[in-house]
Amino acid sequence: MFALRSVFTKRLRVLDLGGKEVTPTTLFFCVSLGGIGMNLASYVMSSEPGIAQLLAPTEGAARLEQANIFPLLLLNGIAYGMYNLSSFKCLNVMPVAEHAVFNVFRRVFIIAATMIAFRVPPTLFGMMGIAMSVGGFILYLRR
Repeated sequence: MFALRSVFTKRLRVLDLGGKEVTPTTLFFCVSLGGIGMNLASYVMSSEPGIAQLLAPTEGAARLEQANIFPLLLLNGIAYGMYNLSSFKCLNVMPVAEHAVFNVFRRVFIIAATMIAFRVPPTLFGMMGIAMSVGGFILYLRR
């Protein structure tokens, strides 16, 4: 899905809007609408019970579980939206390759923070992957 979003974004960036530049905010809005449409379509096609059951009232523990998860889903959606919007803004001022390199470093930071927060012991392959990512980041900076 991420690769499809990248291709869609590149196609939108080269649109001819009568001399007007496609702003990062407009680009983000268009990509988000496309993502919502694709996610809803895939959900409708793949859900066995269908949307009607999702909207039907539930009882007991299931209702409580739904009530507890909705604020988390909402917060996750807002945070992810803000991340994507800032990503498009960054792409407007830096080359795509540089953005991708910093994105890899962001993932390394998330992996390291998760290992510390959840006290997950590092594995040999995990440390090798982190070392390769950090090494690639350093090599890119030295170019």
